[in-house]
This record gives sequence, C-alpha cells and structure tokens, in this order.
Amino acid sequence: MSLPVTKAPMHVPSMEEVAKVLQSGLQKNFSNVEVNVVDCPDLTQKPFNLSAEGICGSPRLADVGGPKFLLPLPQKDKV
Repeated sequence: MSLPVTKAPMHVPSMEEVAKVLQSGLQKNFSNVEVNVVDCPDLTQKPFNLSAEGICGSPRLADVGGPKFLLPLPQKDKV
C-alpha cells in the first residue's frame, strides 16, 4: 500500500543564519563554543564511513510510523 507524499514549501535559512542560531543556543549550555560554516567533508571516509559522500543536495523530511501504530497496543508487525 502506497501512501501519498505531501510536499510543502519551506523556509531555507542561509548557512550564516543557521550558524548564528546554533552559536546562540549552544552558548546557553556550554562555556566554550565555536560554530563555523565549512565545506562538507567526504562522509564515506573515517570517522563517518557512510555509504554516500553527503546528502547530495536532496535532503528529505519524513514521518514514518507514529502514534497510530502504538495505540491501543504497539503493532510490531508494521514495517
């Protein structure tokens, strides 16, 4: 059974904006914080050892499963 895919426009912040937000949030919890925007390393190399070099410009946000499979009892047969 194939479920429909919902697509929605999303705000895409600049990397500098993301760095500022991370810097601000992390400073609330750590005494020394440094956030930099750099080129992505090759994620197939150590220490990451992933199957792809990066997210290839195609990030995805997905909600898989959810509460309906937990109530009234967990449905462990759902994949």
